[in-house]
Amino acid sequence: MLQDTGVKAAEAAAFRSEASMDEWRELFAEAVAFKKLRPWQWLTDSDIFGVQDPKTGEIGYCCVLGRGGEVFGLNVYLGAEALQLLDRLREGDVAPYESMHMFLCLSVNFENRADLDKNDLALIKELGLKFRGANEWPAFRHYAPGLYPWHLSGDEVRFMTVALRQATETAQRLLPEAGRLTLRKKNAVLVRVPPSSAADAWEDRWLVPEPGVRRPDKTVYRDELRVRRLADQAGRKLGAWEAELLYAPFPVDGDPRPFYPLMCLIADQESGFIVCFHMFENGESDGQEALEEFLRAIEKTGGKPQKLFVRTSECADLFEHTAKQLKIKLERAARLYAVEEAWEGMYEHMG
Repeated sequence: MLQDTGVKAAEAAAFRSEASMDEWRELFAEAVAFKKLRPWQWLTDSDIFGVQDPKTGEIGYCCVLGRGGEVFGLNVYLGAEALQLLDRLREGDVAPYESMHMFLCLSVNFENRADLDKNDLALIKELGLKFRGANEWPAFRHYAPGLYPWHLSGDEVRFMTVALRQATETAQRLLPEAGRLTLRKKNAVLVRVPPSSAADAWEDRWLVPEPGVRRPDKTVYRDELRVRRLADQAGRKLGAWEAELLYAPFPVDGDPRPFYPLMCLIADQESGFIVCFHMFENGESDGQEALEEFLRAIEKTGGKPQKLFVRTSECADLFEHTAKQLKIKLERAARLYAVEEAWEGMYEHMG
């Protein structure tokens, strides 16, 4: 269900003006054609294929939603890491607080009228369109890690129009009576590629997704003397802590788009007690700031954990050097249950 973003009328008009009314009308027409085809009757969310943006060359990986009979639409995942993340999501290898912030994605969902916000309804009215019934009202959104689901910009309107058109064409060729078209071939994915000239047509190509983003260098805390001092102090021998960088379960106002603040959360594994809760002011990760809070937690508790469990490569790169200097054993874990419990407590408290 979509929530009301609370965008003022002037701001709503601003984001709509990035695309012309004719471009919005074309987007809705492609969405209606896609919905009329009902491709979820023979496609599942495992049938992934790509569409290349004619303007930028970026590939959006299309996933048809609706086979489960609850959510109907199309997700277009942006970027080469999407396929790896989709595999992790299907395997259940994600924390409950992670799934909503995993992807860059454009989407159209076919909703009930009551689930659309006032800006969706105002746009539909301005276009002179009419929809009736359950799961018939198109709602378009842009998703990005740490950001509240938002309305499409002009370029996003144009690419989503292309993606819907190519998704409809590809789905028609995947009809059961027409014979299934293979979408994956070893490491390659079927991608719809735009024509090189006006006289040519879109074509299928088998493309291998580019490798993921290179991991950054390990973070070294700037105050080496402070780390050495804490390493030499005996203090109490504590058990194991869990450390995670994660987004808060509640959005805050942005300009103009709301966002989910990024937090550093460290919890005692056995008791679940939160030894560190820090929210980054600029909404983005700051390695030095996170290590500062980690060291402050050690100073406040008067002891060091024997182990520090982290879940992601990002956290491993952040804490590894400092943990080694402090003679704290760093280990990777698939789940951080104390952190999950703390996050879920905040989620329930915020309603």
